[in-house]
This record gives sequence, structure tokens and C-alpha cells, in this order.
Amino acid sequence: MQLVFKRKFAADGYQCITTSPGDYGLEGFTTLTGKGFQCYCPEKNYSQKEFYEHQRNKINIDLKKLVKNKKELSAILGENKIINWIFVTPVISHNNLLSYIKEKEEEVKGYSLDFIHKDFSISIHDAGYYITEMNDIRYFKGEAISFDLPPPILNDVDIDETQYNGNIKRKSALRLSQLEGSASYERKLRFLEESTTQDFLSHTEFFGKIEKEAPVVYAKLSRVIHEFTEYAARQSNIWTGSAHELTEKLSDSLVETIVNDLGPLITKSTAMTAARHTVARWLAICELDYE
Repeated sequence: MQLVFKRKFAADGYQCITTSPGDYGLEGFTTLTGKGFQCYCPEKNYSQKEFYEHQRNKINIDLKKLVKNKKELSAILGENKIINWIFVTPVISHNNLLSYIKEKEEEVKGYSLDFIHKDFSISIHDAGYYITEMNDIRYFKGEAISFDLPPPILNDVDIDETQYNGNIKRKSALRLSQLEGSASYERKLRFLEESTTQDFLSHTEFFGKIEKEAPVVYAKLSRVIHEFTEYAARQSNIWTGSAHELTEKLSDSLVETIVNDLGPLITKSTAMTAARHTVARWLAICELDYE
């Protein structure tokens, strides 16, 4: 982001602030336009509620650093005054953040700091404000250019055991409807229900391990799966074949998409495991249905 700020705000007199000897609540500032920047990227892929709480807390903590480090900041800023403090984060988790920063504006004005302008305001910028500069930097570094935004926030799974068991039982029966009445139907139905339930319940553990051990891979993988989930929902609404054929087609296509987009970062076997857990989640929480 320092490279992005230097590129985007060079004409505004951008000056970065290094983290040595400490973090003063500002990544940098512009000498000509009075902008101050502070970044926050989450450590993991939080739910919407969790992400909102972390963003709100980060804003609160960093604004208090303006008071805590007023002596150091006064020396760094000199005659410059901050008129617009900009919180830069991948996505805006909730509209409540916009009302929260209005409260914090008045609080900061009340600090009576000599480097805070009388018309002080706070803004929130998501990645969309800087995507052009990000891609320019990636291009010059020889990296692949991304035309989408960072991974979306995970939807909260607000479903109890009775609901997801019911969804899995109903959809398993639909997938095996052509075998109903056969000698092996009950055995295969029980196996499908149990394996789908287990894959759903271990979904968080599987993806959490990837997130912890390879966060960059996880970010890329979650983006691919999110986009494919949208595709799967559309396919389920226009599909004319059997439920089992649709499920297998989507699972195979997801494996192929992951391998094509993320190979060699992810092996085919890992892609198959990721697809298995993802399809189970779709079925359990009704992101994929057959009716």
C-alpha cells in the first residue's frame, strides 16, 4: 500500500511514515491536501459480524494513537494539519461503520490537537479506490493482474442441526431418487447422508488449516470458490437433468477451475477435497438446491 499511496498521491506531496520506532496511527500523509492514511487488513477471513467488530475496534485504537503520540506526530507533521483521516481496508463490512466514523470525528476534534484541522473528517476506502494502482504495480512486477476485489466476507452460517440435517436428508434422497425401491437404496442413501454431513461439519476445519498455513493461497482459493458458488446457484435454477448429475457436474467443474486458476499452488487432490467440502456446505445451507 505504500507503493500505491506514493503512486496515487505523489502530486499531493505524499510522505510515508515508517513503523520504526513505532506505529503512530498513520501510515503516511499528504503535505498539500491534508490527507492521513491508516491501513487495516484482517488476519483471517472473518464473518461479517466479526469483521465489523474488528474494523470498528481498529478505528478506535488508531485514532486514540493520535493523542498518545501527539508529541511525535507534531514533530513529523510540522505545520501540516490532517483534514481527512482515511481508513483503508479491503472491504467495508457494514454500513454501521459509516455512522460510527461520524461519532469518532467529533471525538477527535475534541482532542484539540494542533495537527488536526478544524474541519477534520474521517473516510473509509475499500480496495476499489486503489485497484488501478494495485494492478499497475502488479504489472510492472511481472505478477498476474486481478480484475476483481479482495475475497468477500464469509456469510454467517445461521443454521441449527435440525435444519442442516433436514436439508442433507432431503437432497440426498433427491440425488438417489432413480435408485428408490432397489435393494441397495437404503444403504447408499445412509452413506450419502453421513458422508455429506461429515464433509459439511469439517468444512471450517479444512479451510481454516489452509488459511493458517498458507494465507495467500487461501485468499485466492476463497475468491475462486465464491465466484463459483454464484455460478452454481445460477445453474441450479436452469438445470433440466437429474439432481445427482448436476451435483457431480458442479463438483467436477469446481475441481477443474481450482486447478486451472491456482495450479501449481494447489494439487488436484487438494482441489478435490476443497470441492467436496464446498459442495457439502452448499447442500447443508441451501446455496445449492434442486427445487
